[in-house]
Amino acid sequence: MRPPNRGPPGYGPRSDPRDDGCGYARGVSNDPRLTPNLQTMADLLESVDQDNAFLLDAAERMRAAIGRVESLNQLYSQIWLEERDAAVAAFGVEPTPRVLAEDDIWDAMGDHDQAIKELLQVLVTSSVLQPDAEACG
Repeated sequence: MRPPNRGPPGYGPRSDPRDDGCGYARGVSNDPRLTPNLQTMADLLESVDQDNAFLLDAAERMRAAIGRVESLNQLYSQIWLEERDAAVAAFGVEPTPRVLAEDDIWDAMGDHDQAIKELLQVLVTSSVLQPDAEACG
């Protein structure tokens, strides 16, 4: 195992801002010392780092989306029918807001459920799902 304060030869000490904390340089691309296959891997590694940032952001957005659908479902089950009847009476024959249409509410919640199931299927079938590994391990 490499000492933690040194990277591969030529990449400088750990104080190098490109150091990933494990002694390897981040953001080094098109290095002439890399074989074509290693260069492809280096490019993919940079892309995966960007994808990981996107996925972390997506996880936060998913939590927020789940919170919104849970709130919609809770309000639907607690107050919707009574308040909808009063609102429909107030609107009369005029076009009414979408929230007064039960099918639209159910369709939105069903679409959310289906999207979650599809996302879960993608995650479950991913070959990279592994038990947590130790960093720099």
